[in-house]
Amino acid sequence: MPGKVKMVEYFVPKIKEDDSVKIEVYTGETIEYYCISRHPVSEVKKAKDVIDSNKSTKCYSNSSDFISSIKYLAEQNNIEIEFFLNNISVGSDIEPIFADLNRSFDLMKSLINNV
Repeated sequence: MPGKVKMVEYFVPKIKEDDSVKIEVYTGETIEYYCISRHPVSEVKKAKDVIDSNKSTKCYSNSSDFISSIKYLAEQNNIEIEFFLNNISVGSDIEPIFADLNRSFDLMKSLINNV
């Protein structure tokens, strides 16, 4: 029918009914509806949308894909960009941000080594 919106059906996994433990991790753009975080491709698209809006704005993200994309897209389009790490300006330098984000690898390593 013209003008009718087609509903997208999402796959909803069944949960095991017995007492055994099983962890299932679903990834990809098709399951983004269920996620708190977004797929990396979506983060890059979001950065492009911000640049394309050509408006001053504040963005909030801990996504390395978004941070990298918006930095290089801003530079390419001669748009001023300033990053803040824990409310402290680091200018246009994203290295301190990546150092902070990469702390997750240290935590992961310490947790895995302690198993």
